[in-house]
Amino acid sequence: TQSGWEHAARLEHPEPQAQDRFGVSVAIDGLGTPTAGPAIIVGAALDDLPGLSNAGSAAVFRWWDHDDDGVDSWAFEQLLTDPSPGGGDNFGQSVGIAGDAAVVGAWLDDNGQSNRGSAVVFRDLGAIEDPWAFEARLLPLPESADDQFGRAVAISDDGGSVVVGAVGYDDGNQVNVGAAWLFIDDGA
Repeated sequence: TQSGWEHAARLEHPEPQAQDRFGVSVAIDGLGTPTAGPAIIVGAALDDLPGLSNAGSAAVFRWWDHDDDGVDSWAFEQLLTDPSPGGGDNFGQSVGIAGDAAVVGAWLDDNGQSNRGSAVVFRDLGAIEDPWAFEARLLPLPESADDQFGRAVAISDDGGSVVVGAVGYDDGNQVNVGAAWLFIDDGA
């Protein structure tokens, strides 16, 4: 132990490749959902997808309490990818997770403008296989090139609010002053 901290697990990409940069971002939800245990999300912003270099991904791991066999462990649950990925998007540069909601930033996504950026919200629908499903793509308004929206993300404990940072946002004549956008789930 290190001053009372004990090593509990090492989490790895389910399909590791050189230069994935798995671990560039991490987040933990210690509570979980009513039907599943706590979760960890780990970003791999330079993960290559088929035909797309550095598109990025994020892996969700879940704590499984196996009372029947006495073995409790962290297990890989699902690899999240952008539903409309692009090479060089760096999806997974930032991550957040809370309850049944996760948010993943793609700060170099060219969504309408070069390096505008985006953030993607996923929901855990409770399915046995691939429980996490795309819910929404968050974008900055007004849109402009090189905002780098999604460089940082955070999600509230109830999963109903998301904050997304854009370090490259320009305000009038001032370059790269940055900004953060707050999004609230209206339930629609």
